[in-house]
Amino acid sequence: MNTRINAKDIPSLLKTKSEEATLVKPTLSKALQQIYDYFELEKSTLVRLRRNESLANFLVEIIKDSDLIIKMSYLNQEQKQYLLNQLSGAERYWIEQLFPLWLGQLDGKSHIWLEKIKSGQFVKMDHGVMNQVIKELLARNVSCACRFICDLSMATDLIASDNQYYICIQLTSSQSEATLENKVERWSRTLDYWYIRRGLFVRYSQGIPSIFAAIAQKIIIYMDERPEPMREEIVVS
Repeated sequence: MNTRINAKDIPSLLKTKSEEATLVKPTLSKALQQIYDYFELEKSTLVRLRRNESLANFLVEIIKDSDLIIKMSYLNQEQKQYLLNQLSGAERYWIEQLFPLWLGQLDGKSHIWLEKIKSGQFVKMDHGVMNQVIKELLARNVSCACRFICDLSMATDLIASDNQYYICIQLTSSQSEATLENKVERWSRTLDYWYIRRGLFVRYSQGIPSIFAAIAQKIIIYMDERPEPMREEIVVS
């Protein structure tokens, strides 16, 4: 599928992917149809999609990932493995593990975050912070993947992988101890629910010039063969 999808094509592509998945991946077909109906894509949506960047980006993300899942459904094992090998380690973990799990398991938060996206209230964490951390990780040969579903349902801002191990990362700036404790507890419970075996909760201080490199280095340190389940809460300052 082309890397760029025009806003005007999003509704028809989503509908097409739902139809294509009917025979090979019924759970995917059902999820795509529910998303199509929820966002009322039968109606005139071009203006809405252009105004609501999060909605457009979420739908494009879903379309592209669904296209890959559908393609793999028609391949034999050797062909499928070849296609997976073209992905980064982080993308492969998402496509092979987390996305199929999300399709097959009840997402108790979906009604909340879908409404946030629909109403335009959803705001991703600081793009500058995320992009800088990703830049530092890529420079160290660590692949990265970010998905709306991971962020909103799985308490994961970023998946990182060195192609041998993966780790799901939650980033948060410094907060009060009471607020932080509650957030860490929710994070751990969420990872349990989605069977995420390797997680890192990173609390960082803002405004420090070298903080992004320090975060990346800490992520790499914890991306090793330590026993699972691996859950760590760390402070980078």
